[in-house]
Amino acid sequence: MDPTDAEIGAVPHAITFCLAWLKARDYEPMVRSDMSAWVAAMQDAPGMTVVNPTFDPRWHGLSEATCFWIDVRRGRQTVATIAARLLCTDDYFELLRSMRLLFDPPRPHLSRWDITLADNTPRLSGRVGHEGGMWIHPEHRRIGMSVILPHLVRAIAFDRWALDWQTGIGIDAVGTSGLLETAYGMSHVQLCYVGPSPVPIKKGSEDVPIEGPPIRLYSAHLNRNEILHGLAIGAIRARLPLTASSAIGFRLPAPGSVHRRRD
Repeated sequence: MDPTDAEIGAVPHAITFCLAWLKARDYEPMVRSDMSAWVAAMQDAPGMTVVNPTFDPRWHGLSEATCFWIDVRRGRQTVATIAARLLCTDDYFELLRSMRLLFDPPRPHLSRWDITLADNTPRLSGRVGHEGGMWIHPEHRRIGMSVILPHLVRAIAFDRWALDWQTGIGIDAVGTSGLLETAYGMSHVQLCYVGPSPVPIKKGSEDVPIEGPPIRLYSAHLNRNEILHGLAIGAIRARLPLTASSAIGFRLPAPGSVHRRRD
């Protein structure tokens, strides 16, 4: 079933609600296109050990037309981030298996990723969005940011790119805790890989394998209708902690109301 005009019209409302939620709590969100700045923010971020290569321009030919990130600041300090990419592909999961989602072209010393999916997993093709690179400063967690940021980046991505699908991946606790469903709002989540980390870059050092126990990787996706249903303001509010479900001063949006920074 195709989405209705009302469902599509809910996308700018979701953007404005999420922006109002952040600003009501003294955060300043900016939509940015310079992914090198996102890398720099991640390299300085407390608690980060790996910079997600999917959004790293050292490993991909990224452009403003196909990638952006949200820089959430308090004062001059970046306190949270999330990023998104547009993938025009015949098979999203082949991008994952070939590791082109992480490195394009793939690194010579890496083999294919042994991704296992349920038999009823659809083929994700067309205009596929991918969200990730989310980080929240430890002092700003447990207030609802992990709900607001995925829904904000998803709404902006859909508004820009008219997506057929939205995807993401979660590692270890993010997958086992249920956050992909309960906070991020993903409809379809499955464990797809258990084994060594395929990402050989550690913060501040290239081509050094990550040592430690095997990772558990979870694949998550939404189809077009599920994206839109999940962006209804009532659906977003229902995922927030009860103490954080309001956006003070929220009003329905005027066109072009997203605060964008031109890098």
